[in-house]
Amino acid sequence: MPPEPAGTLRLALPPTLAAVADAQAALRAWLAAAKAPPALIFNAELVAEEILANVVRHGGLANDALVSLEARQACDGLCLTVEDGGAPFDPRTVPEPPKPASLDQAVPGGLGLKLVRGMAAALAYERTAAGLNRFSVTLAAPRHGP
Repeated sequence: MPPEPAGTLRLALPPTLAAVADAQAALRAWLAAAKAPPALIFNAELVAEEILANVVRHGGLANDALVSLEARQACDGLCLTVEDGGAPFDPRTVPEPPKPASLDQAVPGGLGLKLVRGMAAALAYERTAAGLNRFSVTLAAPRHGP
């Protein structure tokens, strides 16, 4: 069983792409200090970036709004939770993008949620009584050996 991250990381971020990069760096440092496996660090950074960037780009948040990121130890991995005050949006209900018939028909983008779903051991969403979107992604610790 890999080392478990100590405590909980909580960040409050402005809705900017620069803040997304800062959150990734803080998450990476927190996990590295906890001696998390490199694969878990990579997966956590990628998932956090996808979720936070989607909130920033599509959440319709005011410039003075805050987005929160919480990272905490889960049973055998890590749980990332993002809260934002944007319009209600359940990422689990977004349909898979259609597979293009050819490379010429392929368009960049639109695969972030598919990536998050593929990396997640579990997904949860709720619209809180306070009117916030709360989206949680549980990442399993990488397994090594047979």
